[in-house]
Amino acid sequence: MANHALVCHALFFLVLIPLLECQDTTTLLGEVGGAVTFQCSSDLSNTLKWFYIQRPVNESVPEFINGYHSTKPLNTEYANRTYVNHTQRTMKMWDLRPSDEGLYECHISTSKNKVKMQLQVTAHYSIPNVTVTNENNTCLVTCSSSHGYPRKEVKWRPFPNQTQWRIVDSSDYKDPVSLLFSVNSSIEINCSSGQLINISCAVGDAFSLKHICTCKYCGPEHSQKYMHLPKPIFQM
Repeated sequence: MANHALVCHALFFLVLIPLLECQDTTTLLGEVGGAVTFQCSSDLSNTLKWFYIQRPVNESVPEFINGYHSTKPLNTEYANRTYVNHTQRTMKMWDLRPSDEGLYECHISTSKNKVKMQLQVTAHYSIPNVTVTNENNTCLVTCSSSHGYPRKEVKWRPFPNQTQWRIVDSSDYKDPVSLLFSVNSSIEINCSSGQLINISCAVGDAFSLKHICTCKYCGPEHSQKYMHLPKPIFQM
C-alpha cells in the first residue's frame, strides 16, 4: 500500500508540474514599417537584475534579440531597431518586417516563468488595379494588387448574375527580399445576354473601382471611388 501511495504521489506531481509551467501566449499585432512594444512584466516593484527577449528559432541556441543583460551579445539585426526600458520591463521594436513574425520569449530575474508573445505582422495591399479585354461575347477582367502581407486571395463581386462568370487564372508572387506578396486573378464574363454586369474585386481590406461590363463596353463606373472600408460581402 505504501509503494502504491508513493506511485500515486509521483504521478500527481508529474501531472502538476507541466500545468504549473504552462503559460498563456500574448498576441501582438504590428504592421510592416510600424512598431510594437513587448511587455515582459507588469510587476515593477521587485528589484530587477536582468531581463532579455529571445526567439526560440533553434532550441539548442535561441536567437537573442535584446535585453537588460551584461553578458549576452546584441544581435546586429536588431541593434538599430530595438530599445530596452528596464524600469518598465519593456522592449520596443520598430521598422517591422514580415521576417519578425513569430514567437518571442521574455526571461526575467523576478519570475521563474518565461513570458511568451506571438507577433503577427501585416501589410495592407495596394488598391486593386482592374484591366479589361473585350472579345466576341466575353469580357476578360484581371484584378491585381501588391505589397501586402500575409498572402490574400482576390475576391470578386459580380452583380446581378453570378452564373455568367468563371475564374480562369489565379497567381501570386512573394518578393524574396521584402517578403511582401503580389496577387492576381482573372475572370471571364459571358455578356452575350446584353445585361449590364457590375464587377469589382478586393484583396484584404483594399477595394477596386466598380466596373460596368457589356459586350460593347467594360470600364469604371465613374460615380464610384475606391476605398478601404466598408467591407462588402464577396462571393468566391
